[in-house]
Amino acid sequence: MDSIKISEKKSAKNVLIVFSARNTPKGKFTFSKRLGRVAASKIFINDYSNDWYQNGVPDIPDHKELVQFLKEKIKLYKKKGGQVWILGSSMGAYGALKFGSALAADRIVAFSPEVKLGMKFSKSAENNVPYSDEDIDLSSVSYKKSADVIIISNDGDPVDYYSATKLKNGIENSKVYSLRNFKHNILGELTKTYNIDNLLYEMVSKGSSKGLWSLEKSKLYKDNTIEAFKEINENLVTGKEFNDSYIKTIEAFIKDAPNWGYINYLYAMCLDKKGFYCAATKFYEACRELSPYLGRPIVRLAEIYFNRNDLDSVLRLLEPFCRSKHHVKAASTLAKSYMKMGLNDTAIETCAHFINNTKSQKDKLLLQTLKKEIENIE
Repeated sequence: MDSIKISEKKSAKNVLIVFSARNTPKGKFTFSKRLGRVAASKIFINDYSNDWYQNGVPDIPDHKELVQFLKEKIKLYKKKGGQVWILGSSMGAYGALKFGSALAADRIVAFSPEVKLGMKFSKSAENNVPYSDEDIDLSSVSYKKSADVIIISNDGDPVDYYSATKLKNGIENSKVYSLRNFKHNILGELTKTYNIDNLLYEMVSKGSSKGLWSLEKSKLYKDNTIEAFKEINENLVTGKEFNDSYIKTIEAFIKDAPNWGYINYLYAMCLDKKGFYCAATKFYEACRELSPYLGRPIVRLAEIYFNRNDLDSVLRLLEPFCRSKHHVKAASTLAKSYMKMGLNDTAIETCAHFINNTKSQKDKLLLQTLKKEIENIE
């Protein structure tokens, strides 16, 4: 089977079910090489269709049938005194919580889960997973009363932060850790300084989070506050609407956590909307320092500097950014900056680099038009 892999450990009494992250290739399984120390028979699951485990997996394309399949395997492999553990990251974290509830798991470890599918700016929305008001909300389903539910998330991705807060408020006795200024791929970041195999072993086998003790955690708020955060974020990022009350709300967050990169970004956008560009620049820069992986603040900051004719600052921000990111506004602003500096050949090269690398036909056309304008300059 390409979406299910079973590794029996005859000496083990526990069963570990691992749900793969999105974009895991067919026949491959997340964490399959990292869990050797865990004393359990292991069942690896991969919905390589990126359907977020809504309709089973390709080999068992029905949710109820997959639940029944897993129950049968648990009955087969779990021995007296054994437990059922479930692990997942991103899409797999959603699967871990969803199936952890259905299977009455004893321990669930979930990295960066979404509380509900299809939210704006979510990874599930990127995969075009259909959204419905009837979709399951993982903060309101029932889990085994004695279950050890451990959620490790972040405050660099607003959907992850919102989800972590809702899950903390909704799941009794859950252990929820939101890591300050981390992005969605938490384990990818932790790999730089931590032994991930040991971290997973401690969490899955013992329910221990001691590997995270040295990391700064974000404050998790009550439901009404986090709902306000979600509304403000969605409206500011989409440009749908702006309300002056947003400033007061975001200022309260800033007061609590001045070193939170994403909240500096939201505050900068509030000031930007009001036309306070100098003040906005300060908070865009703070966001860039605290959360350099966020692209939108860098692009908007460069636009402000361009409008001020501070072209050196534009180049400082966008030359490294455009080498690895293919963002139409960034490429356009950088090319126009080179034009203002009389570096037309470099401006043309910037347009050509973007045109050759972008997958968006609409964006490609915009830069082709700009490139022709530059080429026609005498």
